[in-house]
Amino acid sequence: MKKLSVSFLGLILILSGCGGGSSSNDNDSVPLSGIWRATGTTNDFVALAFFEDGTYLYAVYDSDSSDGNVGGMELGTYSLDAETNLLTTTQTIDFNEGRGLSENISHFAVVNDNSITVSFGDNINSAIDEGESVVFSKSITSNEVGIWRATGTTNDFVALAFFEDDTYLYAVYDSDSSDDNVGGMELGTYSLDAETHLLTTEQTIDFNGGRGLSENISHFVVVNDNSITVSFDDNINSTIDEGESLVFEGE
Repeated sequence: MKKLSVSFLGLILILSGCGGGSSSNDNDSVPLSGIWRATGTTNDFVALAFFEDGTYLYAVYDSDSSDGNVGGMELGTYSLDAETNLLTTTQTIDFNEGRGLSENISHFAVVNDNSITVSFGDNINSAIDEGESVVFSKSITSNEVGIWRATGTTNDFVALAFFEDDTYLYAVYDSDSSDDNVGGMELGTYSLDAETHLLTTEQTIDFNGGRGLSENISHFVVVNDNSITVSFDDNINSTIDEGESLVFEGE
């Protein structure tokens, strides 16, 4: 059976509800957009984010992988069947070598308040057997905690997520990259100074070639109503100049 992280994401997405055609969500009272993190998995980190425009992001990291595939990010689009809860996904990129939602199996999900039970037909026997379900919890947006998606960028996709345990996730994809570095995920820990807004990070993994928060420059985060502004001293002149800020909107 594949790592639970893979299937768990699939179900999460299922819940994400609206993709197109018949995809809609019967649980309209439950906010589905945002980021969800797996519990009860042997991986170091597994998270799934889904967005109102039908985009999904899956991220997994497993430092103890026996085959050298420690994970990575997967990005694509999804739709959810409101009657069967069947989740259908199409991958734009897959940097985790099949550890996400790209596996050719069925995914389903049930929403319970701020958690989701994800079930998957991993052995393709048309039944959900023992060990084929995973629970994941939603990260409730509060201050900087939550997932934020960049606006006003030339990249196809940029998202930044902060978690209550001081973990952060940065994901970027740029199909038009001039140096073949199309991006990837970055995972680590962070601290945010409430007075100076200085963001300090330490990377656990960096699969985006320095396109995230791993550069040795100062970063600042200011939290607004439903957005955050990330500023960076890119030219290291101790000043935030024009073009050195990026707005991220909340989901």
